[in-house]
Amino acid sequence: DGAGGAWVTASTLQLYPTPRVRLWHVGAGGALASGWPDSGLALGDATTPKDAFVAPDGAGGVLVGWSALVQYQFDHTSNNLYTLDVVRLVRVSASGALAPGWSAAGNVVYAPAPTGTLSQRVAPTLIAADGTGGAWVVHADSSDGSPESRLFRVTATGTLAPGFPADGAPLGSPGTN
Repeated sequence: DGAGGAWVTASTLQLYPTPRVRLWHVGAGGALASGWPDSGLALGDATTPKDAFVAPDGAGGVLVGWSALVQYQFDHTSNNLYTLDVVRLVRVSASGALAPGWSAAGNVVYAPAPTGTLSQRVAPTLIAADGTGGAWVVHADSSDGSPESRLFRVTATGTLAPGFPADGAPLGSPGTN
């Protein structure tokens, strides 16, 4: 957190009342930062969160991202699990307040069209602050049949940066993830 403490996330996969990503701000002494709930700040919506991750936002707060499972299919022949994941991101201040333009449900960074082709996850999603209150997000999937990493830039108000393609800018060649 830049002050000797830490940001901690966990994905709660239980179905009641709803699955959520939880965020805690722990101070340098190991106790929760003042004003933070014991149960953590609940983020996400009714989709199933997984792979929660954090990065400092450069202003004392944190960027929290996760992929949310929207649809899945298990291939019994190959023993592979294929999923349709939506990537979500939120920016939270040190006090636990959401930054303007950000939703506790997580702003959608990437939502592939449900074309009937599901992805086999090949790498975790990564985030980094962009120095202006926004974020760089890298997500990898294989929804087009070949593993590929894609780069997204999100503005300080939680929208995709102007000029960036909605499905992200490809990084490298397909299949070289």
